[in-house]
Amino acid sequence: MSKRGIGRGLDALLGDESSDRTLKFVSISKILPNPYQPRRTFDEESILKLSESIKVHGVLQPVVLREKGDFYEIISGERRVRACEKIGISEIPAVIKEVSDDQMAILALVENLQREDLCAIDEAKAYLELQDKFSMTHEEIANSVGKSRSYVTNTIRLLQLPDEVIKYIENNSLSPAHGRVLLSLKDKEEILNFARKIVKENIPVKVAEELKIKFLSNKEKFSTQSKGIKSKTQSLKDAEGVKQDEELKFIEIEVSKKLKTPVHISFSGNIGRFTIEFYSKEELNTLVEKIFSIYGLED
Repeated sequence: MSKRGIGRGLDALLGDESSDRTLKFVSISKILPNPYQPRRTFDEESILKLSESIKVHGVLQPVVLREKGDFYEIISGERRVRACEKIGISEIPAVIKEVSDDQMAILALVENLQREDLCAIDEAKAYLELQDKFSMTHEEIANSVGKSRSYVTNTIRLLQLPDEVIKYIENNSLSPAHGRVLLSLKDKEEILNFARKIVKENIPVKVAEELKIKFLSNKEKFSTQSKGIKSKTQSLKDAEGVKQDEELKFIEIEVSKKLKTPVHISFSGNIGRFTIEFYSKEELNTLVEKIFSIYGLED
């Protein structure tokens, strides 16, 4: 797809309207919603307030549409169309543009990100559609919507959570940051139990991260202890191991912050494993560049 105007907002993506801007009034009965609209629900109170404003001042900004046979699809301005419908306005001022499907999808997403808070799950689904339907890389999506590549990748990862947890995020019982904490738990039941605890006790993200680390540490200790009764000498070694585990967890957190991606460190005897998570080839390349930079390995 053309990258003209990418990352510079709706006006840039729509092109220079000063040269081809043709204003016309379009019957609302002929207007169809944007098929790539990422927002699944609209705030009714917000629509009602907009309706009251339109009653007094009229529609101050035309909507942007594209032709679809005998009808028109919304490129931007769905809230204005809905507000007019509520108060019985039959026509709305509009600018007609020719845009492709991939531009439609990006424009709908950019408009929502710029003008209203968009649910993180709706945002993730929109990014995934751009990736799967239009073969866009995370880097291209990030440039299109003015976000970082890692932000796009981590937002899409929220869709890996169990349905119940996704619902918690959709209704704001959990934040997207809580969701990212939960993603590092591998077992579905553990994720669900932990999510329910966070919601029930209204646990902040930072505390949830600390509890998760303690949970994983205790789980590892329990697994080790369940293998049999240990000698006193072995118990002393275990105590030392717990201290080492706490140190490793601290290192995990610090390195994760530095690389901006989850890092896991584990030991078995004298053999250790250092694991760095990445979710696309682009993210792998960025991680390699960071590591080379940190340790001075560039040519």
